[in-house]
Amino acid sequence: MMDNAQPQPLAARRAAVADAAALTRLREAMLSDMGMLAAGADPGWRDKAEAWFAQRLDDKDDFAAFVVEHPDLGVVSCAAGVCDRHAPGPGNPGGVQGLVFNMSTDPRAAAAATHGPAWTRCWPGSAMRPRPG
Repeated sequence: MMDNAQPQPLAARRAAVADAAALTRLREAMLSDMGMLAAGADPGWRDKAEAWFAQRLDDKDDFAAFVVEHPDLGVVSCAAGVCDRHAPGPGNPGGVQGLVFNMSTDPRAAAAATHGPAWTRCWPGSAMRPRPG
């Protein structure tokens, strides 16, 4: 018997303050996978990161984060970005530069993603370059 179940649709949206815990959870997974989360590290960083995300999510001018929600798993993917204002130059007369970071996808959602397995964890600030290995 064939399984005719349709893939569950994913919903992408701008993150809200209520998503700070999910952004922190996905950040922890990303850091762990990158080998940057030492065993026995002080767990207090999580509370600080969650508070940081909550504060920054209120800043609609210079910070944005986006999440992808799975109907059964909740928030399964995220990306965040900041804008920095620099001196204008000929190639950037407005002086605004951006950095994308905290890009992470929950491995439980990789198989459920309707956009395929190419949406994987990426190195922070990598402009969507998949991580090696």
